[in-house]
Amino acid sequence: MKCTRFVVAIGMATLAVAILAAPVHAALEDILYEKGQLTKEEWLKAKADREKEEAEREKQVKSAMKGVVTHDPKKKWIDSVTWSGDLRLRYEQFWRVGNPQFGDGTDIPGTQGVDRSRQRFRLRFGPEIKMGDFKTTIQIGTSASTDGINGDQVSHNSSFDNAFSQKEIFILRAYGAWNPSFFKPMTILGGKMKNPFYTQYTNDVLFDADVNPEGVAETFTFKATDSINLFANFGQFVLDEDSTDTNDQYMLGFQGGAEFKIGDDKLRLAVGLFDSLNLSHSGLSEPTVQQFNSKTAAIPTSATSYVNDYNVLQLTGSFDTTLMGIPLNFSGDYIKNTAGVISCADNAGNGPGRCGNPAKRFEGQDEGYQVGLRVGKASKANTWEAAYYYKWLQADATLAAFVDSDFGDGGTNRRGNIFWVGYSPTDFLNFKVKFFNTKAVEKGLCFGGGPLNFSCTDNINRMQIDMVFVY
Repeated sequence: MKCTRFVVAIGMATLAVAILAAPVHAALEDILYEKGQLTKEEWLKAKADREKEEAEREKQVKSAMKGVVTHDPKKKWIDSVTWSGDLRLRYEQFWRVGNPQFGDGTDIPGTQGVDRSRQRFRLRFGPEIKMGDFKTTIQIGTSASTDGINGDQVSHNSSFDNAFSQKEIFILRAYGAWNPSFFKPMTILGGKMKNPFYTQYTNDVLFDADVNPEGVAETFTFKATDSINLFANFGQFVLDEDSTDTNDQYMLGFQGGAEFKIGDDKLRLAVGLFDSLNLSHSGLSEPTVQQFNSKTAAIPTSATSYVNDYNVLQLTGSFDTTLMGIPLNFSGDYIKNTAGVISCADNAGNGPGRCGNPAKRFEGQDEGYQVGLRVGKASKANTWEAAYYYKWLQADATLAAFVDSDFGDGGTNRRGNIFWVGYSPTDFLNFKVKFFNTKAVEKGLCFGGGPLNFSCTDNINRMQIDMVFVY
């Protein structure tokens, strides 16, 4: 194949040289005109004919040389690089009201609700490189890490801590995309990628905004009419690979939807299905274990098998409009785990597949939703926004490993309110104050198996003050 491409390139270059070497009538008409052998009219006509012939020859050369690299290939891709990123500085305060409790309402001995404050930053940057129909994207940055080796799958924050210690940099994204010129509606992606599914703020009941899936994805967009665009997205993602057996964990995702333009307004609707495979064989080895999925051990860890399957149906939508010139966005998400789950308050001693203690089983913990309104949009200089959302997420509605890490202590089995206000004094700077007020959905799912489960009966309030530089 390489030999064939080489021969074709040589042939095209030879053709170009042959065209360049074609007879050129120099400036013969000028010489004849100077000697008085051509009239002025004859000279002007001969000159015009020569210029036309040279223009046609140049056109033929460009056509023959199409696709042939005629200069340094490094310069070619360097010229197509676009850099982007952001730096966020954050102050964060937690208030935990009340002591952690067992499911029966009694306090867990030796524990207490602990308030907390911390300062963090998030840095992300990298290039996007276009090469014809292909594009590669690389993004590196900070991430929370417990071992210095693996970055948190749901957070790109790094805390100010450990006596001015150096902070780790991780690969956040590294993927290629192919958008063929012969079929522009399709894009195929491979690698560690930006979430390829249609996302909005309320989608964090399913995927935290910092989650970057790994595997292969295909996206399609079609213009049905001047006011209707259709889209379909597919994903085949690797969750975890085990060297000891063939029961690796995968996620298969599908989403289809439409965007409707109604005057200056815009409505988006989509339905998706996300099926995770082989979760009962082992855990996902995720760096950060978020509560409250039911697992086959008294103290759930990343290596613990799941009790339930997760075949999650998602309905999502948003509506953008304006009122007195002010942008308004209404959005909502509903999810349901269609696998027929049983949630466990204590898994100790149970066999694979279901909870061992019937007295500590809770059925129907398989739904979640989030709805809300944003007024304004803080994106350009001197713009502002304010928002309110309500979230309700049952324990086994979806994989806790990937949901919003800021709601409560992250994970599922949480309900509550989210407020924020934001302002952008310039195009590259944004300030935001955000407040979370959360409670447990099902207090009976709390047990004293370890610190991962203590927060389930606490009322957890969290405030974040952010300053973001975008470049």
